[in-house]
Amino acid sequence: MSDLRTISDVAAQTGFTASALRFYEDAGLIDPVRSPSGYRLYDDRAIERLQFISRAKGLGLTLEEITELLVLWDGDRCAPVAGRLNELVASKLEDTQNRIAELIAFAGDLQRFQRALVHTGNHDGPCGGGCACITEPSTPGTATAVTLGSKPSVRVDGQPPIACTLEPSETTRRVTDWQELLARSEGPRVAVEHGVRLRFPADPVLAGKVAALAAAEQACCSFFTFDVHLDHRATELTVTGPAEAEPVITAIFGVPA
Repeated sequence: MSDLRTISDVAAQTGFTASALRFYEDAGLIDPVRSPSGYRLYDDRAIERLQFISRAKGLGLTLEEITELLVLWDGDRCAPVAGRLNELVASKLEDTQNRIAELIAFAGDLQRFQRALVHTGNHDGPCGGGCACITEPSTPGTATAVTLGSKPSVRVDGQPPIACTLEPSETTRRVTDWQELLARSEGPRVAVEHGVRLRFPADPVLAGKVAALAAAEQACCSFFTFDVHLDHRATELTVTGPAEAEPVITAIFGVPA
């Protein structure tokens, strides 16, 4: 009994609350033993099982998906677990990339609407068909941001609009390219003003890929500013943009630590 841990010890070790541990027990995901006095006790295998559950939750898996994986886990063979986990993660990744692409498009929609609202201030009278609160009027002589698939014009402030000229089908491929490249970054993302800095290993081939993808991105999303710094220690990529583009930068390049 000396190697068994109480629920409070396990909660401290795994990060799960005692109530979460009881919930997982009720759901059939874990099965602690009971002491003669009725206390829940957990062995090393239970701790490993909880660590696996924590990992799966962090990957966005549902309770049903975790339950399915634990059935495989109980077979004491890692390969089936890893195989099914890979399938689930691939599905989650595809969904995430699609949501990122949708977020980029939505950012363009918001920017266009925001610019239209600026000119609504010139509308005399109650809200109606002539103001952007209900419709998106086309105001001669003004520029607005555009959505994906359109050619962006210059904003009123002379800066590029928060928009992308890639077709929606191309956007998903581009997001995938970034995700594959960013997976090779090392260390935490560092916050900079209106952006983020990432660090990659000092590899000339990898540095070339970073620079090439940054150039391709800047060509279709001109509101981005990329700075690639190379030395013998690492390659650093700094991505910045207007303050209103920060949600897009975060969606593509991740949240700074």
